[in-house]
Amino acid sequence: MNYRTVIPAALVIFIVVVVAAALLGGGKETPNQTATPGQEDNQTSGNNPGQVTRGKPGYFFFYDDGCPACALMERTTLSNQTILRVLSENFTFRRVNTAKNPELRMRYRIMYVPTNVFTYPNGTEIGRVVGAVGERDFMRVLSKVLEIYYGNLQSS
Repeated sequence: MNYRTVIPAALVIFIVVVVAAALLGGGKETPNQTATPGQEDNQTSGNNPGQVTRGKPGYFFFYDDGCPACALMERTTLSNQTILRVLSENFTFRRVNTAKNPELRMRYRIMYVPTNVFTYPNGTEIGRVVGAVGERDFMRVLSKVLEIYYGNLQSS
């Protein structure tokens, strides 16, 4: 597998999904449930488990314990101090074990892990990237998500 073509292709697909979601409408802020950045989200019930902290977009890292690609992303991308700082300052970050949280897995139609889902505070999806993402590409994705999120806030 040639990763030089797979990663850019995945980034293009993500950008297309994000742009389409932005053109179809953004999320309005009506949440009332919060989460700590990077917290493990093993809840299987609740009023609306997809909602995140008011004023911040959400980032859900869907994984499974036996997933090598998930473990790789945890060891590399999600251990990078710059990425962790950007996530904690700008996103409500949740790690979601798909086996322990079928409600969120079904809500966001998670078919493969790892899946990285970005949402408006009310839980409406901004976009997603399926598969492990390297540090440089992940920073580009975060920048694009924030650009779309804050662009939609200014236009509403």
